[in-house]
Amino acid sequence: MSLSELEEFLQACAEQAIYIETTPLEDAARDFNLYTAEDVMAFIVNLGLSELTEKNCYPLEKPRWRPPPPPPDISVYAYNFWASKKGVRKSYLAFYRNPVTTFWTLKSFKMDPPPDGNFPFRDPRLLELREKLLLQQKPDEEEI
Repeated sequence: MSLSELEEFLQACAEQAIYIETTPLEDAARDFNLYTAEDVMAFIVNLGLSELTEKNCYPLEKPRWRPPPPPPDISVYAYNFWASKKGVRKSYLAFYRNPVTTFWTLKSFKMDPPPDGNFPFRDPRLLELREKLLLQQKPDEEEI
């Protein structure tokens, strides 16, 4: 995957010219407190995505509710990023260009689920701190 797709997608966000599917818009409200398509695009453009890294590129699958299958050459571009809203947590976005409308479409925009219920916002620096705290709380084997 080349950077040109990402650059074009970000430019379309800046121009408020992308289509956002229903599920990513609902996830944006739940995970990032972003309630409108305009808020989502502004968040993406204004670097709410830190440490953006390419995850993968895959062909668009046919949704069950749409009658015709999509053309086989539509690629979905997926990226991971660290979200700065609601703490620091690994998140995910995926997008593709609709060949009919030529609009970029946001297919997915969400935080990864918490790895455990005790420590939902995982930043690598915080993981190290958590491990240190857990070690301090363990009783010595002699005390048991």
